[in-house]
Amino acid sequence: MTLIYADDLTPNAAFKCLLEDASTYLIDVRTKAETIFVGTPNLSDLPNAADLTEKYCLIEWQLFPSMQTNDNFIAELSAKLKQWQDKDGVEAADRNLLFLCRSGVRSAYAADVATKMGCNKSYNISGGFEGDVDDGGHRSHLSGWKFTGLPWSQ
Repeated sequence: MTLIYADDLTPNAAFKCLLEDASTYLIDVRTKAETIFVGTPNLSDLPNAADLTEKYCLIEWQLFPSMQTNDNFIAELSAKLKQWQDKDGVEAADRNLLFLCRSGVRSAYAADVATKMGCNKSYNISGGFEGDVDDGGHRSHLSGWKFTGLPWSQ
């Protein structure tokens, strides 16, 4: 199965896009449980006193604990897109959407769905929040948002 979305971005490239483009939003598709126990990108108090917390949202791709696909994903994303457009006037097709999950797999599927909804600038953050598994079976040692040293909190 071939997924269609704008591209894969490294965590650093995604972070740069957040800092430089006011219409960019970061959509975390992990479960609420993952964000509570593992952490989230921290977009408050960034360099030059930027506070980008409003540019982050959680829309679960799967629901914990069953891990079934979130049947409301499209409706929740549509509601956010409308909210953001009402705020800044940027249409969904022209807005950068950065999708993040643990490793970059679920977020690729979410970016594909968003692209099919008409969000032509949907990107998958490669390596996700925690990155690939190392030889010892641990994450955050090879790749991902945390490994890269980008701001995060738990």
